[in-house]
Amino acid sequence: MGETGTGKTKVTALLLREAISRIEPVQITLLDFAPAQRTINGLRIGGRVTDFLPNPKCRVYEPSAEIRAPRLEGHNADEVLRLAGDNAVLTSALLRRYLALPAPCLFINDLTIHLHAGDPNLLLQAIRRSETFVGNAYSGSSLAPDHGSGLSGREREIQRVVGFVDSVIELPPLRIGRETS
Repeated sequence: MGETGTGKTKVTALLLREAISRIEPVQITLLDFAPAQRTINGLRIGGRVTDFLPNPKCRVYEPSAEIRAPRLEGHNADEVLRLAGDNAVLTSALLRRYLALPAPCLFINDLTIHLHAGDPNLLLQAIRRSETFVGNAYSGSSLAPDHGSGLSGREREIQRVVGFVDSVIELPPLRIGRETS
């Protein structure tokens, strides 16, 4: 978990590479919910695991370029909610696809995207179906303005996931410039 730009996806890719080196890739599924990496309003957002680990040889489910960044791309509450709802349709389909053919090891990149408007119980069902789960999520304040849509409140559903997993790593914000002592 961490702010935008803290390296959550890169860490997830490193853990996935390690998993692939230790177990058969067919035993691993990656659900990548992140929007494609880009800069919006001067903020670098998104990025997929395959940006760091091309062709991981495990099952990879990506919703294509249709995933959006609701708070940054929407101009008002209605647009933010519409984009979040569209994302939820895509992420829910990927979760159902995983549930139909589960693998023992499940990786999810940017599960926050699903929590914006998707059913948290569907997400928890997928996590429970796996033997090993690794995921990442946005947690911070840089994306707090949600145009009154309530997305920031929905992100608190991440606490249900946090309460279910064994370990949580919180990545600190990146510091720019030199530190002085």
